[in-house]
Amino acid sequence: MIWVEATACNLLDNPDVRAIVINYRDVTDRKETEQQLERLAYRDSLTDLPNRFLFQDRVIHAIEQSERRKRSLALMYLDLDRFKLINDSLGHNIGDSILKAVALRLRSTLRLEDTVARLGGDEFAILLPEILRAEDAGVVARKLLDGLQEPFAVHGHQLYAPGSIGVAIYPDDGDDFASLLKNADSALYRAKELGRNNVQMFTATMNERYRQRLDVELSLRKAIEQKSLQIHYQPIINSMNGEIRTFEALLRWNHEGTQLSPAIVIPIAEETGLIVAIGDFVMRQACTDLQRWRAAGLTPVGVSVNLSPLEMRQPEFLTRVAETIESTGVRASDIQFEVTESAALDNLEITRNILASLRRLGCRIAVDDFGTGQSSLAHLKHLPLDTVKLDREFLRNSSVPTDLSLLGSIIDLVHSLHLEVVAEQPFEPWQRPGQIA
Repeated sequence: MIWVEATACNLLDNPDVRAIVINYRDVTDRKETEQQLERLAYRDSLTDLPNRFLFQDRVIHAIEQSERRKRSLALMYLDLDRFKLINDSLGHNIGDSILKAVALRLRSTLRLEDTVARLGGDEFAILLPEILRAEDAGVVARKLLDGLQEPFAVHGHQLYAPGSIGVAIYPDDGDDFASLLKNADSALYRAKELGRNNVQMFTATMNERYRQRLDVELSLRKAIEQKSLQIHYQPIINSMNGEIRTFEALLRWNHEGTQLSPAIVIPIAEETGLIVAIGDFVMRQACTDLQRWRAAGLTPVGVSVNLSPLEMRQPEFLTRVAETIESTGVRASDIQFEVTESAALDNLEITRNILASLRRLGCRIAVDDFGTGQSSLAHLKHLPLDTVKLDREFLRNSSVPTDLSLLGSIIDLVHSLHLEVVAEQPFEPWQRPGQIA
């Protein structure tokens, strides 16, 4: 089969011809080029799914149909959980194969009249036209996620690519493409917050929630620029003699007259990458204050600084630490970096190398919130540690004999590894917090 272009000329009245003359020209190459350009414009080159432009066109058409027939439609936003880990650890070639496999599985789960599109990266969008009830969209979304629970066989690997989905319904959650997509994205973000691998339907309160979150993010950026963040120092006390051993530097931020909880600020800072600038500020300010205390003749103490996984992954992190120690004039041995148990075990090999480099600089290392994650004491011997900080839950019920026995056993085991133990003392809001070493 070929494409031809034909032109006809009526020459019946021409005495020399007396015929209709038809000319044919092979335009197969041109048509194939046009089809290729159209595919590039409206199709995702990797998965061959509709791209954002074609998906938007189909949603607009579906809205028109739904409006005429007084029906609803559902727009879903799907994002793969921890896909970046596959890309970073196994390479983009494996990641691309996973995306193609996911596209096929999603397409095979949906009806012919439904549309699944790839918006970019590991983000997909699904259109369910003319649904009867919002609950039906939730059932389909759960079916899609259940389909992603099965492993993918890719280049000799058995890999998992679970996802999360946010759902917006026309006309309740928006009457145009932009508002539906935005609200489905808000619902997806909520699904990620609640632990991933789940479905969330959009609610009106989500927009207000994320508007407030955006306000916090913008204000936090301004606070960093204006250097209005503060550090409060929490003492870590020797339980044998009551002397202060060191101070933990804790970030505090007074936002519009209210001191925001670190549980709100830190996740936003980590997600936006602002944690890197905050970490630099805390480290430098803690070192500066430590040197100032020394110059004032105060009893020598150390400072403990919390370390984010995102900070550790920065290529220049170790250089910045060394430069800060040198420029402030403190001793590296007076600086202790704290990394949470979950962060330490998220990528054990990388974490071990970075912590070992910090130890070579002379810094001390502590693992924080020990006992809250999935680790065991066996993991401790694989990390270059000086201190283990127990989660405060270990002390909250220390009056119960079984809990007290467990606490004593953990302390004995940690001491057998020649590590120091620090426990956060539970306290009520009106009591003074403290830690004991």
